[in-house]
Amino acid sequence: MEMSERLQTDDFDDIDQEVEALFSQWREDQKKLAARRRVEQYLEMKRLREQIGDVFDLEDF
Repeated sequence: MEMSERLQTDDFDDIDQEVEALFSQWREDQKKLAARRRVEQYLEMKRLREQIGDVFDLEDF
């Protein structure tokens, strides 16, 4: 294997490692965003349930 061929192979290995690291970080970020969305949805549902409960309490009087 010539030196230039080895350099090209090493370059591809480096690029593959960089791409894998970026995708790994992206996947972690997506998981964090999904978790945040679930928390926001939960809090919104909780708020709506409290509002609905308040409405039903007022109608009882």
